[in-house]
Parts: sequence; structure tokens; C-alpha cells
Amino acid sequence: MWLRIFTFSTIAISSLSWAQEEAKKQTIQLKNKGAIKIVYGSPQWNVDATQPDSAFLYVREGGTGKIAKIVLDETAPDSATFSGYFSLGWDDLEKTKPEVYIPPQNLRGQEGLEKFKKMLTSGKLSRKPVVFRTDEDGSRILDVFDTKDQAVRAWEAHKKALELRQQKDRAEDLLKKAQADEATIATAQMAEKQKVLKELELEATKREMDRIRLEQLEKQKAEELKAKQAQMNAAEKKRKQNEAKKIAAEALKFYKNGEYQKALPLFQQALELDPENTDYYLQYGITQYRLEQFNEALVTMKVAPNKPESLVEKSYYMGLIYFRLRELPQALEKFRYVKTSPDPQLGPSAAFYEGMILFGQEKWDESQTSFEQVLDTSEDPRMDEKAEEYIEKIANIKAWNKKKEKPFTLVAMVGAQYDSNVLLSPDGVASQGSTIEGDMRGVLMGQLQYRALYERSHEFVPTAMTYYQRSSKDSVSSADVFLNNIALPYTYKGTALGKGYKFTAKPAYELINMDVNEDGTREVVLNSIIANFDNTFVMNDRWIASYIFEARQDDSQLTTSTNDDDADAIRYTLKTKHINFLNEKKKKLLISNFAIVYNDANGKNKKYQRFELGATYMKPINWWESTWNLGLAIYQLNYPDASTARKDLNATLTTGITRPVYDWLNFGVTATYTNNNSDVSTNQYSKYTVMTNFTSNYSF
Repeated sequence: MWLRIFTFSTIAISSLSWAQEEAKKQTIQLKNKGAIKIVYGSPQWNVDATQPDSAFLYVREGGTGKIAKIVLDETAPDSATFSGYFSLGWDDLEKTKPEVYIPPQNLRGQEGLEKFKKMLTSGKLSRKPVVFRTDEDGSRILDVFDTKDQAVRAWEAHKKALELRQQKDRAEDLLKKAQADEATIATAQMAEKQKVLKELELEATKREMDRIRLEQLEKQKAEELKAKQAQMNAAEKKRKQNEAKKIAAEALKFYKNGEYQKALPLFQQALELDPENTDYYLQYGITQYRLEQFNEALVTMKVAPNKPESLVEKSYYMGLIYFRLRELPQALEKFRYVKTSPDPQLGPSAAFYEGMILFGQEKWDESQTSFEQVLDTSEDPRMDEKAEEYIEKIANIKAWNKKKEKPFTLVAMVGAQYDSNVLLSPDGVASQGSTIEGDMRGVLMGQLQYRALYERSHEFVPTAMTYYQRSSKDSVSSADVFLNNIALPYTYKGTALGKGYKFTAKPAYELINMDVNEDGTREVVLNSIIANFDNTFVMNDRWIASYIFEARQDDSQLTTSTNDDDADAIRYTLKTKHINFLNEKKKKLLISNFAIVYNDANGKNKKYQRFELGATYMKPINWWESTWNLGLAIYQLNYPDASTARKDLNATLTTGITRPVYDWLNFGVTATYTNNNSDVSTNQYSKYTVMTNFTSNYSF
């Protein structure tokens, strides 16, 4: 609405920010002609709650003394914020300085105004602090305040808003340039992140400016109520104070029961009856917070007195409000104060919130320190569990970052195994070739990974692996395997069907060498081309499900692989695996799997079907800082087309323990017992194995 203007002379105004008096009274000058919006908050002017009210103030040009009466209109019914527009007309805008004066309520009549004008022209009135600013759309605003402190805070918020807008614009420009160049994807991601952060900070700055205006209104209202109370006689004042105590007691009752909707109007009524009593301002502010009136709650808490017995609680809730508003620097300041207090509940809780904020800011070490403080000081098991979860997440993130910084990982394992009944099967899937002879065997394994692509959503990690067995007895050395595998797995991580999702496609080539001729030379007995596809879903925070399909083409190099015994085949596997976490800390888990395997061999004696079922239970052994596992695997193997029909039922019981020796070295012991029942007697056997090993992991 365009403002009605009554002037004693032609008006032209520039502006001075009286909030900068501490900075050598530097003047902010207005250089462009046009309309200026003037804004002031006053509960006294808000007479009718059902429709917008009108009021007025005076603006005087500091250099010439020219005066204008400006009529303001309420921005909305019952808002108590008034604004209007006025035009500029002075020629020398560089020297224009606006001085804003507001007549007291008792001088707003015609006679009072004449007295006010005389006081104004004689220099006996104090001007209101003002801040001139430019809004995002380019409109110019003159904000009027009651105190210098309000104006200073408003000016600082405005300066910060200007700076944030410039930073946001620079981030947007950088983002556009980066997106235009595919070689600078990382720069684009950084620019996008900065743009979002600056938008959040800008929103926070706008809210702070709104709170300053709201605080101005609340203080004016409180002063008005105190002035009315001061005019009461002693009996009336005492009566209202007693009535306020009763209402406040009722409000506190609702407050303690969590009935905040009922408590809020009672607190407001009590404060209006006795504005001098600030004993329950804190509870009033917490009530507003619980009802998500965040700006109002902050203003109330700032007005609340800093009593030593409640200062920690007040700071904690102010931190929560800032946190909910995503004004994180202010929230950190409050939480850091509270976490140093001896309060057994609020101290650990504040440290937890500090850890969450630092986690969001990717300050991993500082965040971990905060969560460790929670574990040291908290008496709440649920908070401890959540803190441990964050510490584990941080450890995983650090490990991920370390892998990204060091693209190569070398894994090496050395082990010694006693096998009570060495099998001759090259791949161990067909339960065949029992030697009925035990032996001590050495095992070596090496794996090299190169993280060619390692991002949050995409991974490409070429991997080379070798596995070598060596028996101490020559009589079973023909069963020793020398296996080499090269894989090129690609992984995508994201969401699918509303759940966390990971897809891995892994083509691979594999060679198996064995000394089947017992001449001391390990020849290639099998080479295979493998395609594996793994779809993993995070079903919920305690259940991860994987669905796997694999196709494997085997090319047997054995001289016996002919006619009905031709082992060349394509083997198909459908498998599902499920990980279920059995406790909140996710330290105990059950891994279950089921698979169907079909080996479509050229020779009918090598064609089989296999059904697999397994489960493994794992839990930590805290006193030894190790992990124990117990598993059972069962499969049924059928050769329906063989010259001699065959069906096996195999069960293997496994138990083991692993313990870290150093960050890069683990020690493990594993024992197994296997029993294979077959309707072909030569394939019926039982065996056990015991193996110890050391496994190292080194990235570079």
C-alpha cells in the first residue's frame, strides 16, 4: 500500500546506520532516487485485532532540519508491525541523514502533537536508531528500532546476509562453469554443497532479523504492561500478582504433564497480570519450543533472566531451538557450554548434539571426540548405543577416505591346516575323490585391489587374487590347488524400491592348476569365465538382503574329460543371502543363505543339481577383543543322468575365532567337521580340519 505523506517541505532522504556508531560513526549513504519502505513495530499501535491499524511517525533530515510526517499501515491484522513508503526529493542526497522520531502515546493528539513538534525542533527529543538496507528484490528499507543494541544486531545480520548472497551467487556461477566442463565434476559438487550451505545461512540470517523485530515488540509490550502496573494502587497490584501466581501454578502443572497447548495461554495470561515476575519465563519459552514456535521461544528465553540454577537448562533449550532451525553455529555455541556442566542428563545430551552437528559438517575427529564424551558421561543406554553407532559410522567413513587416498590394497594370508581326509575334487563342489588320508598343509593367499573409481555411488575395483596349497605328503600332493583369479567388479550404490541398494556386476577369469599326474608340475586343469550379478538391499536397520545370479563357463583340461565324463560345462547359480542384526549395537548377527546350482555339463556323468542351505551366527567376545562364529552348511547333490545315479547329502559344521593383533594384522583359528552321505560308497566320507592363519591388510 502506498503511504500517505504529509510534509512541511519537499522531502529527500538518504540513510545513516546508527548501529555503526562504534565504528567511527561511518555513514551508509543512499545514492539512488525512488521509494523507501519504512518499518517499525509497536504493540501500542495495534488497537484492533480484526483489521489493519494506522499510525504515524516523523522523519527529519539531519542536515537541513526539514520534517515529514509519515503515515504507516499495519502489515496484517494484529501483526503489530507497521510499514509504509515515502519518496525522495532533495538534491544533495550524499548529505542526507534521516532522523526518526516517534511521539509518545500521550502526545499523539492534536494538542500533544503541537507540543511534540516544538520539542522536536528544539532538539529535546531522542531519535530512534535506524538501519538502512536493500532487500533481495532491490527495494530499499529503513528499519526503525527502540535501542541501539537492536539496531546493531540488525545491521550485523544485514551485512551477513549481503555477504552470504554474494557467496551464494559465486557458488552458483562456479557451479554453472563446473557443470559445463565434464572434467571438473568434483568442482561442481563442491560448488553445489557451498550453494546449499549459503542458502541455509541466509535463511538463518533472515530469521535473526525477524527475531530482532519480534524482540522489539515483546519489550515494548512488557514496558507498557509494567507502566500500567506502576499506576495501580497497592491493593490492586497485589490482587493481580496473586491471581498471576495461581494461573502460573496451573500453567506449570500442565507444563510438567506435557500438556503444552493448555499451558501456553495460561503462561501468557500470568505474564500480562504480573509483568515484573520473570520466574517462569524459561518454562514459557520451553512450552513455545515444544509447540514449535521457535522464533518466539528464542525471544522469550533471551528475555528470561540468567539465573545460575537454570542457566544450563536455558542454554540447552536454546541450543535445541537453533538446531531445529538449522542455525548450527549458534547451536554449537550453546551445546558446548552445556556439555561442560556437571548436569548428568543435559551434559551428555549436549555432547551428543555437538557430535551430530560436527558429523554433518564432516569434522570426523571432533565429532568422534564428542560421541566418546557421551560414552564417558552418559547414564542412558539408548544414547550410548546411538553414540557407538556414530563412532562406527565415523570409523567406516575414515576407512573409506583412507581407501580413496590410497587406491591400492594388498591382502596377504599365511596359514597352516590339518586336514584329516584330503579331497581330490579341484573345486570342492562335487564332494568327490576322498583319499582317506590326513595331512598337514600350508596355505598362502594374496590379493591386490586397485580402486580405479571410488566414489560414493560408483566403484570400479580391478582385483587379482592367488591361492596356493602345499601338502607335506607327496601321496596327497595331487590334491593341492594353485588358483588364480582376475576380476573387474563394478558397483553402483544408491536407492531402489525405496530402500538402500547396491548392485555389483563382476566379470572374472579363473585358472586352477593341480599336479594330477604327480610329476611335480602343476598343470592347468580348469579355466573358467565367470559373470556374477549381486543385488543387495538394506531392508531396514537390522536386515540386509542379497540376491545373486552367477553364470560360470568351465573348460576342463583333464585328459579324462571326454564323452560321458566331459566336465566342460556352464554352471548357473541362483542365491540369496540375508544378514540379520540381533541387537541394537549390531554386534551379534545371523547370516543365512539358500542357493540352487545347476551344472549343465557336456558329459552326463558331470551334470548335476545342487541345493544349498546355510546359517552362521557371529558375536563378539569382549574380554578377548575378538569375534566368534558358528555355522552349519547343508547341501544336497544329485546326478540324475549319470551312468550310476548318485545322490549326496553333505553337512559341515564350522566354528572359528578371529582377533586383531594390529590395525593391519588379524589372527584366526577355524575348525570344521564334514559328513557326506552318498548312495555311491566311494563318495561317502567324513573329515575334520583345523586351521590357523594370519591375515594382513595394507593400503598404499
